[in-house]
Amino acid sequence: MTTLWFNFEMDDMTVKKMSLSFRDFPASYRWSQGGIGFALVALAIGGMFVRHFPNVIKIIVFSVLGLVVLGSLLISHYVIIRYPYISLVESDDGDPFSKHFASEGSFLYGVIKFLGFLTPACIALGLGLNGLANTTETVSFWYCVILSLFMAFLVFRFDKVRHPTIATFIRSTLGIGIVFYPMYVFTIAIGAWRCHRLLEVQAIEDEFNS
Repeated sequence: MTTLWFNFEMDDMTVKKMSLSFRDFPASYRWSQGGIGFALVALAIGGMFVRHFPNVIKIIVFSVLGLVVLGSLLISHYVIIRYPYISLVESDDGDPFSKHFASEGSFLYGVIKFLGFLTPACIALGLGLNGLANTTETVSFWYCVILSLFMAFLVFRFDKVRHPTIATFIRSTLGIGIVFYPMYVFTIAIGAWRCHRLLEVQAIEDEFNS
C-alpha cells in the first residue's frame, strides 16, 4: 500500500501536475511557508518602528522572529523528507511561494539566480586566494563552494518537474532555504531517494489497478 500523501495521476512513470486548495496541504508544509512568510513581513514592517524602541525591546522582537524562522526551517527538513513530491501539486488558491516569490519567467528572476551563483563563488575565490588561515575561513570557503555549485545547478540544470525534491525544498522555505543549502544536503538526498521510491510504488499500483 502506498504511503503517498494522496494518489497522483501517473502516465508512463511521469506525474501529471495536480492541484488542491492550499488549506488541504499538509499542516507542516503550511507552517513552514507561513512561519517564514510571517517573519519576513514582520521584519519589513516592524523594522521601521522597532528602531525607535529601547535596545531590550529590539533584542526581544528580533529574537522571537529569529526563532520563528529557525522553527520554520527545521519543519522544512521534515517536509522535504516526508513529502518530497509535494512540489508536483499546485495550489488552486495559491500558496505564499507561488503568490509572492515565483516569477521564473521574468528577466529579473534570471538575474537574481545568476547573482546568487556569482556571489558565493566570488567569496570562495577570495578566501581561497588569500589562504585559509583558520577553521572559520576553511568552513566558510567550503560552505560557499557547495552553495555556488548548487546555484550553478539551479541556473543551468534545474527543472521543477524533473527535480521535485529540490523544488519542494525551495517552495517550503520560500526560497530562503537556498542560502542554507549546505545544511540541507543530507535532508534533500534522503528526500530525493524517498521521492523516487514512492513514485515508483505509485506507478506500479496504478498499473496494477488499471
